[in-house]
Amino acid sequence: MGAPTRDRVVDPVDHFGGEAGDWQRLLGGTALVLPPGTCRRVLIDLDQYVCAYPVLELEGGRDAEVRVHWQESLYETEPQAGKGHRDVVEGKLFGRAGLEEDGLGDLFIAGGGRERHSTLWWQSGRYVEVLVTTATEPLAITGLRFSETHYPYEDRSGFTASDPRLAQVGVLAFRTLQACSHETTMDCPYYEQLQYAGDTRLQCLVAYATTGDDALARQALRAFARSQGGNGLTLSRTPSRHSSPIPPFTLWWVAMVHDFALWRGDLAFVAELMPAVRAALDVHRRAVDDRGIFQALHGWNFTDWVPGWEAGCPPGIVQDGEQHPDWPGPGTGVSAVLQLQLSLVARQAADLESWVGDNADRNSQLADRLLEAADEAFYDADRKLYADNLEHTAFSEHAQSLALLAGAKYGETAVRRMLQEPGLARTTVYFDHYLFEALHRIGRTDVLLDRLDLWYGLLDQGLRTVIEHPEPTRSDCHAWGAHPLYHYVATLLGVRPTTPGMATVTVTPQLGGLDWAQASVPTPHGPLTVRAHSGKPPQVTGPPEITVTIAPAR
Repeated sequence: MGAPTRDRVVDPVDHFGGEAGDWQRLLGGTALVLPPGTCRRVLIDLDQYVCAYPVLELEGGRDAEVRVHWQESLYETEPQAGKGHRDVVEGKLFGRAGLEEDGLGDLFIAGGGRERHSTLWWQSGRYVEVLVTTATEPLAITGLRFSETHYPYEDRSGFTASDPRLAQVGVLAFRTLQACSHETTMDCPYYEQLQYAGDTRLQCLVAYATTGDDALARQALRAFARSQGGNGLTLSRTPSRHSSPIPPFTLWWVAMVHDFALWRGDLAFVAELMPAVRAALDVHRRAVDDRGIFQALHGWNFTDWVPGWEAGCPPGIVQDGEQHPDWPGPGTGVSAVLQLQLSLVARQAADLESWVGDNADRNSQLADRLLEAADEAFYDADRKLYADNLEHTAFSEHAQSLALLAGAKYGETAVRRMLQEPGLARTTVYFDHYLFEALHRIGRTDVLLDRLDLWYGLLDQGLRTVIEHPEPTRSDCHAWGAHPLYHYVATLLGVRPTTPGMATVTVTPQLGGLDWAQASVPTPHGPLTVRAHSGKPPQVTGPPEITVTIAPAR
């Protein structure tokens, strides 16, 4: 096998030799012959984020080695410098952060005949490094191509707006959804390839709002229900060989059931999931003390990748166990963020019971009790904000957003105050979804549009998909970052189902300074088309099965 390349910077002249045109023609179907005793390194820019099976066709060249490795992007020579502009390759390294590996991929060894090679599983990324080392015979590479694979989502929304950058971000976001959707949803195609509940909830919302396809959502909802243990918690990710307990993700799975009921209907399917929903609420209910304070369940209480938060857990949560190789150590404690999340989801569980069960009051009472305790324990009257912890030493956008969404007494006051407090811990790519939901509640979609600067910056940096968290990021393609597509429909155009299966829908556009926006929203009954102009009633056409309530665009 050829020498490691992780410490060799990319120089197009050196690495293509004098054969750049020959390699380019190879991708077009023309054979390339390499003489004996040759080592060639070639970098291919696919110019898009691709999940694909490599297909390599060889002739002759017994014992020649062809290594095909993948990267999402190249790295600067100084590890702390990260990846830089994703379009730039010259002078950079084909290796992961820390420069410990040559990338992920496969090694093919020629048998000397006419052969076709591929793999049992796909790889992903934008850049492909081909390293060819011939032995004592010439090797003919007669074909090299990449057979793309992903779940066949199609964007049927056609969203456009007066700011063309929104549509450009939409392309980026939808490619992210596709690349993270296969037999299951997954957080990212290059690293874990695992179906996490927190990520999956946002993927499903994007799919409902843009594709009308719920097959992967049904798969995920059932998979998490079946993963539920005797303690009432679902696995944070499934299928998986390892258990990685993230208790907040059990609650986001319950929210997924609520989302499905509203956007897709099929209450018989929802009823099938309700025993697991009830068990999930019960384990959390038992952790609420006599004061109404929720004691966080033992596990990785991940909320968001906020700088300064230990392992993504909000203040008030203390890590109290040894770290597992696959996830941070478990922790417990008291957190306003988790208290308010439980209240929000308890209210959603009450909705579910009212639609398919008969015990809505029990969950409504839990939500009320949690909110009353949150107002007493976490609300800081001087700052007009909800503290993250009982000591009132930490404050975040997360707590304010969830306070409003859960219906806390001072929730709206807190969110409006939050917009004037730049020192709060900010939501990042994942939890921006819940911030955007809160901004929708108070009609401040102008702030939402401002916060899309992160996504606009991805376009400027040459990215083709949405990153995991603000730079420096590990993953260049992370499913939860596709959620702006949902907010185009549900927040800017204000299309919100109010009863199961979108039988009734409100359309309340909040353009946030846009002159106009339009989209066609797939529903279980057919497309609902909305065109909104600032200051005017929106134009809405849709199936007769949907009762639409319309308000003027803001």
